[in-house]
Amino acid sequence: KQKSINQSSKQNLIKNENRAKPLSDEAIMAKIEDEFNIKLVRRTITKYRKALNIASSSERKKLYAIQGWLNDD
Repeated sequence: KQKSINQSSKQNLIKNENRAKPLSDEAIMAKIEDEFNIKLVRRTITKYRKALNIASSSERKKLYAIQGWLNDD
């Protein structure tokens, strides 16, 4: 039986990511494909990420640094 992908499961991927190395759209795609057994393209991930107002991985990394989530080594 195929699991359904809902908004909260997509947001949980981002919420639980390593803040020092945020997930790229390709990594999100691979995790969704593995967990939900469906085939996607990166454009689809980008479209839904933007629709959910989730920044790109490089933008999230900058935001995490500004918010103090990253240690200065």
